[in-house]
Amino acid sequence: AAQAIQLDQHVGTLAAGKYADMLIVDGDPTQDIRALQKIWRVVRSGTILDPAPLLARAEQHALTAQPNVVKRFSELY
Repeated sequence: AAQAIQLDQHVGTLAAGKYADMLIVDGDPTQDIRALQKIWRVVRSGTILDPAPLLARAEQHALTAQPNVVKRFSELY
């Protein structure tokens, strides 16, 4: 994707000098997708973050968010 939008010199892979946000998980998600549920750390803009406060904030947002209203095509036209 980074190559398609001509940003591959800056993003798209983990390498020195490139920008990267990432999740560090306990396990190998290519072998077991459930490893993505075991987030150990979050790296955002070069800062290592504990995922607990981020997940708590996301959970709080999910509890207060308004559900999307899905309309059938026949209701719109």
